[in-house]
Amino acid sequence: MKKEKIELQKTEYAKRVRPDEDETFEELHRQLAERENKKKKKVNKNLTQEMLRKMDKRAAKQRKFWFHFNILIATLIAAFFAFLFLTPIVLTITNSFMA
Repeated sequence: MKKEKIELQKTEYAKRVRPDEDETFEELHRQLAERENKKKKKVNKNLTQEMLRKMDKRAAKQRKFWFHFNILIATLIAAFFAFLFLTPIVLTITNSFMA
């Protein structure tokens, strides 16, 4: 009984000190994968924040552009109708000087 217990302790110690190559490889692979995931998560968070800032700037530029474009179109339409309705008045007045 003691002999088996001692053998068991020796094998446990051996596994802790010198684990099998397969176990070591799997453990290292898992640790590396965890580190990479942490790095990726950190990078992704930073990238998403930077991308959000860029998208906000781009969206602000687009809103500003469309705001000014709509004002330009409204002004052109107003100028067209002003010209359309004022032309007969101006022609009538100028025609009265010809008589």
